[in-house]
Amino acid sequence: MRIILAFIASLIFQISFAQEEVYKESTTHKIDEIISVVDEETGQTVLLNFHSNGIQANLFNSEFKKLKSIEVRSLPYKYSALIGFQLQEEKLLVLMTNDNRRNYAFATFDFNHGILSTKELDFKLKREHYLATLSRNNKIYMVSAAKKGSQMNIYEFNANQAEPFKNEIKFPEDTFIDRFDRSVDFYDVLRGSENNTIDQVISEPVVINKEIPSSIEETQVPFKLYPHQDGFKLSIDAGIDYTTIVDVSIKQMSAKAQKFDYEMPEEKFGTRMKTNSFIYENKLFQFSLDTEKAKLKLIDLDSGKLYKELVFDREDELKIANTPIVQLGGNGFKQYRELETANQFFRKTLNDAELGIGVIERDGLYEITFGNFKAIESNYFYMYNGNSLLGAAIAGGLSALANQFLNYRVTKSVQFTGLFTKEMTHAEGEVKANIFDEIFDFSEEFRIDEETFFQIKDHYYYTYFDKKQGFYSVYKFPLN
Repeated sequence: MRIILAFIASLIFQISFAQEEVYKESTTHKIDEIISVVDEETGQTVLLNFHSNGIQANLFNSEFKKLKSIEVRSLPYKYSALIGFQLQEEKLLVLMTNDNRRNYAFATFDFNHGILSTKELDFKLKREHYLATLSRNNKIYMVSAAKKGSQMNIYEFNANQAEPFKNEIKFPEDTFIDRFDRSVDFYDVLRGSENNTIDQVISEPVVINKEIPSSIEETQVPFKLYPHQDGFKLSIDAGIDYTTIVDVSIKQMSAKAQKFDYEMPEEKFGTRMKTNSFIYENKLFQFSLDTEKAKLKLIDLDSGKLYKELVFDREDELKIANTPIVQLGGNGFKQYRELETANQFFRKTLNDAELGIGVIERDGLYEITFGNFKAIESNYFYMYNGNSLLGAAIAGGLSALANQFLNYRVTKSVQFTGLFTKEMTHAEGEVKANIFDEIFDFSEEFRIDEETFFQIKDHYYYTYFDKKQGFYSVYKFPLN
């Protein structure tokens, strides 16, 4: 979705008046990380500035006027990830865990009394795999997969209890079927039918926010979580055979599973193939690519029926692209070149990259970005290296937007974007710059040591820290 365009006067004019600096503060601290937490109902926001001497916590109202500020000690060292947030009555409750997701504790930032308190929980995951955490209706929910028996567990955390309440969602036999038509457990689906070994590591899902563009770095991951009003959907592309969709209702504490096969090449075991999928508006976009052609299938999740299928050949002109095929290489736009043919896209994908697809709707059209991704080293944080306190899958909390923003910032990918009507007919026109592109252009001359991104009601907010100048600033951008 990220498009490199020549600067033109009108765009510069629009961007220069689109943002507003709403807060600036000088500091003698070297800020190591900035985490934002937003109460979606009230618009109150907390910025946690982590530095070598502790944490500065600033509380803002919905107009981003600072209400209170406290300086507190650092969090206990053994808790390396913040995985859940609840902001109420000038108290911020944070659920913490360690690297292996076995130990848990609450940290409470009390702005009324200016203190930080911590409380270890008598709770451990037992023969379970941590998946994600969600915030809903002033509760923190943790989702896990049982390693024995086909079962998903959803824990409800309460600050006044030593242990969370456990909800069990049990999947009947034959809910999940592998490529040999055998019944398998939910945990086995996560591990993948291709490499079903005891020691295989399962990654935590990438959380997708449908209002914000996703980077190819995120969408290439085969395990994604899509929050919705009643709960969330999981999409699992385990191998090249099929996509599994699990739709979970937190209100009902129930789940429904669906399976959608990929269409195999005629010579299945002699042909290289890459697959991936993306969910948008209860539609499954299933993308596959082999040595000869690429195929996009649009499937209605309510009916389970194929709605549309698009095919393009590696030797044909890429008629569905509204942008050039571009290669982007990390740290914003510092590395960029255009590829000339679809054949180059096929070759790079099949040789050493993972396939990705992302979908977002703007101005009544689907913007579909097709791409591939290859990991690179970078000085920036991105969620898969585990260097951040937000090193876990968090859904339903706006802190997840920060991960999406920073992942978009750091990418090495080959990609192109096409515009389509709701009937999946290709549409002519230019792909407009999105909010991330605008922020990157706006901040191009900044010295950025740390940054974050969040949303309060009808505005986006961008925060960055300049260590050399000794300040951090917050800018407000209107929604696209």
